[in-house]
Amino acid sequence: MLNIVYTLMPIFFLISLGYYFHRQQMFDEGFWSGIEHLCYYVLFPSLIIRTLAITDFNQFPALDIAFTMGAAVTTMIFIVSLGYFIAKPMGMSGYSYSSIFQGSTRWNTFAVVAIIYGFYGDVGVSIASIGIAVMIPILNVANVTALALMVGKEPPSFGKVAMMLVKNPFIIACFVGLLLNAIGLGLWEPLANTMNLLGRSALALSLLAVGVGVNLSGIKTAGVGVFVATFLKLAVMPLLMYFYSLVFNVTGVAFTVAMLCSAVSTASASYILSRKMGGDSTLMANIITVQTLISIITIPAILFYFGV
Repeated sequence: MLNIVYTLMPIFFLISLGYYFHRQQMFDEGFWSGIEHLCYYVLFPSLIIRTLAITDFNQFPALDIAFTMGAAVTTMIFIVSLGYFIAKPMGMSGYSYSSIFQGSTRWNTFAVVAIIYGFYGDVGVSIASIGIAVMIPILNVANVTALALMVGKEPPSFGKVAMMLVKNPFIIACFVGLLLNAIGLGLWEPLANTMNLLGRSALALSLLAVGVGVNLSGIKTAGVGVFVATFLKLAVMPLLMYFYSLVFNVTGVAFTVAMLCSAVSTASASYILSRKMGGDSTLMANIITVQTLISIITIPAILFYFGV
């Protein structure tokens, strides 16, 4: 247990430091927006490309991992979609439920990759990248479509959704890394070292950005929607991942990585999408904050129970 605590403490320290910086207004919003863009478009893709390009995929069952993660997130989307037809007659608007939908299904890629790297290094990131390649397309399509339908807008066309996926830097990075691995080309050593340094930068900067998204004042107004989204994301989603890991016989490091991917809070980018598409961005911000704080307890608990 002490090993788990010592590995996670720097991660939570960085999140706290990001919160402190933002609280003290040491940097303006433009600075943090730039950090998020740098992590999203450059630093994390560099980490993913490098790790996938040099990974020996014979070390773990990549296909079984892909099925496990894909099945878990698809089942969660189905559950939350059914919930909408229960919540709507009870008086909850689509405007608010769209935030519950995002809060229950999406995952904070920044935080989970940093945690996984702390425990398992490049191998762990490679396993997580399989989840990224599988889950991000499913989640992007589901959430953009759900928001459009729930807030009364026209669903995006197939072409727009496809273009959104094609332009996603995480998906591009997964494709490039897997292609380099498949053809055996690898990476030129100076380039690999450069991408390694960029990737390491992502781990610290992204956690600071996670802390910036925490708004403790929002906890006071947290209502039933926050509770529902948090319960689904931090309790039901890990149970689904555990179930499908048994179904597809995913064990060892791959199992723990899959569980971590299911146990982190929702994506901080959910707030941006909610605001952009006319959802309940205030509720979304509260969900992000509460889930981030509760995951500080649930992640160590999962690691301790299932082993590292």
